Amino acid sequence: MAQCKNCGEKGWFLRLSEFRLCNACHPHIAADIKRRMDFIFKESADIVNHPLSTQAHRLDPIKRNIDALCEYEKKSIVNCAVELLDMYNSLHEEIIAAVAKEISE
Repeated sequence: MAQCKNCGEKGWFLRLSEFRLCNACHPHIAADIKRRMDFIFKESADIVNHPLSTQAHRLDPIKRNIDALCEYEKKSIVNCAVELLDMYNSLHEEIIAAVAKEISE
């Protein structure tokens, strides 16, 4: 029996997308994932063009979007959130170390 990974709807004749989502969930979830991924990559690439204090503040929105993707990963809808979280943690450590160095100098 088919079951949507997001809403849990079940049915013998339920049609699922490639993400194993029902027709009601797929458009919304697919658009949300794309929007979040685009934001994460755009912000991550753009963050280096700003002063350190701004970089530190721009980390929070990136983390919130990764956390949302982690929720999708818990439902087995995506499988990239762990890698994104690892990249975020490295970026976070670099920026915080640079801010600390700048403050101490």
